[in-house]
Amino acid sequence: MSPSRKDSPQKSTSSAKASKKKSSGKQTPESSPEKAPDDRKKPASSRKKGPKTARSGSKTDKSDLVITIGEDGQSVARTYADFSIQQAGEIASLQTQLQKKDREIEKLEKKVGKPGKKKSNDPFMVPLTEALKYTVWAEAKFVYQPSDVLKFTKRLFQATGIPDLFEEDGQKLSKKGREDLKEYSEACRHLLNDHRNNCINQIKNEVFKWLKDQEIKQLPPMEEFLKILQRDQDADKDIFAWYWQDLLPKAAGASKIWSSEVKFFGRISDHSPENAPDKPYITPTTEAFLVVVLENYHSRWPALYQMQDKSKLPVRYTKTSTKRLAHQYNYVDTTKNPAFNAKFTPIDGGQKNHTGWSDEGLKRFVQLWDLNKEARKKKQTKALEDKILAKIRKENGITGDTFADFQRNQGKKEAAATPKTVQNLFDFGDDFEDDWENLDEE
Repeated sequence: MSPSRKDSPQKSTSSAKASKKKSSGKQTPESSPEKAPDDRKKPASSRKKGPKTARSGSKTDKSDLVITIGEDGQSVARTYADFSIQQAGEIASLQTQLQKKDREIEKLEKKVGKPGKKKSNDPFMVPLTEALKYTVWAEAKFVYQPSDVLKFTKRLFQATGIPDLFEEDGQKLSKKGREDLKEYSEACRHLLNDHRNNCINQIKNEVFKWLKDQEIKQLPPMEEFLKILQRDQDADKDIFAWYWQDLLPKAAGASKIWSSEVKFFGRISDHSPENAPDKPYITPTTEAFLVVVLENYHSRWPALYQMQDKSKLPVRYTKTSTKRLAHQYNYVDTTKNPAFNAKFTPIDGGQKNHTGWSDEGLKRFVQLWDLNKEARKKKQTKALEDKILAKIRKENGITGDTFADFQRNQGKKEAAATPKTVQNLFDFGDDFEDDWENLDEE
């Protein structure tokens, strides 16, 4: 009996499956004279495994370079074997790009100012800067709490003498004053921080000059500066003279405050302007600031001075390995060179209190401030200061009770009076007209 039409497709399908199953088996050269199947068609478990090579996209040997990360500079995380060579190259490229962007940000911040920092072309910043340099710096060196920032800003406003910032009593802020207080408080905080850093750099330069002149590698012991601060009779007279003549002018905040016209003609503790006898040129806060700065950088600055002979690159401090850092800076690992540590401004201290100084440093500043206030009350203080004043006047050939007396003794003429008869000092052109003759009557 011949098969029906319905049976034929089933048989055909069964035969096809058997044929497919047979063809999926392993082929031998005899059974398959054609090209052997590609290994990629085999299951992963059946592919032949060979030795890996260090080509692009593959992993390198475990003996490859080490990425040194961590505070101790040791291999604490990964080796390059954890990355492909291609990935390692991408990481290096990204690091280079990041360093480039950091430099661009630094340049931009110098040009337009940091967030909250007013541009230098803001006209209101001019009187604020002058008020800080010549008045408020003698009273305040740090701001700590947010309320301190507002208090400091208001004091700057008062020192500018701008009348519309206050009510008639000169104490209560006007509506405009309150608006400006809110707008300029951060700018004033930045202004103080920048001015303080500038004073510190000026003190540092004077220390470097002293180290060079003395041909020594260390600063005097801090005990000597503390004796001077407290007006101890056993204070070293030569160091006191240096402190008086060269260091205090840098800490005073402006060159005119403790210049040669001032420092040779009165004692530190009570020499003051004629119109403000209760406000000495050098306040206890200024002396405390100078001594706390010297204490903070007492070991770093001499170490930095000696490094200058080896490299002129700007210095950056770190607590990690310096092998893979950018080469445009001279990096110093403070874990290996502890002399470069600063006592009150740790490199990882951050700006939590808006100053860069630790709480310990700010407390030390207040302590030194109190010590100097008490020292100025001692009976022997005036006698000690008179001795040092006589010493530096003799060494500098100063005569006379005032700077004007000294100039006359030197044969120098006083500044000429403003001429009243000389005219036509401007070159405004022939078209410029004097049209304000009746200005007062308008």
